[in-house]
Amino acid sequence: MPLASFYMIFQLDDDFAWKERRILLRIDPDLAGGLDYLARGKLYAQQKMWAMAAIHFRKAIAMHPNDFDAYVALAVTYIRLGKYDYAEHQLNEAHQLAPHSSRVQQLRDLLNEIRALELSAESPG
Repeated sequence: MPLASFYMIFQLDDDFAWKERRILLRIDPDLAGGLDYLARGKLYAQQKMWAMAAIHFRKAIAMHPNDFDAYVALAVTYIRLGKYDYAEHQLNEAHQLAPHSSRVQQLRDLLNEIRALELSAESPG
């Protein structure tokens, strides 16, 4: 009986196979303008490829420094990556472009809430 169980374990190996692939973190070379970079960043964000989204959003901002949506998208991406200081910086930039935006305030509130949760999780007690 133990030998049969041992054999069955090795037969299950293919049922739990993982596909591995390596992704090179770089800007896609086929894009031309800032809106293309913004759209590709959104595509990567939908696929939860946050680092790829971040570099494309950064390039979109470099090409169109007054694009409010790019700053907000990059801030959300940095929050997803756990880069809260970078997210706060992007929110400050977005606030300068649109001081009365409720989206910026909502993201600031979310960021503060996440930071508070992390601090309470880290504190002994």
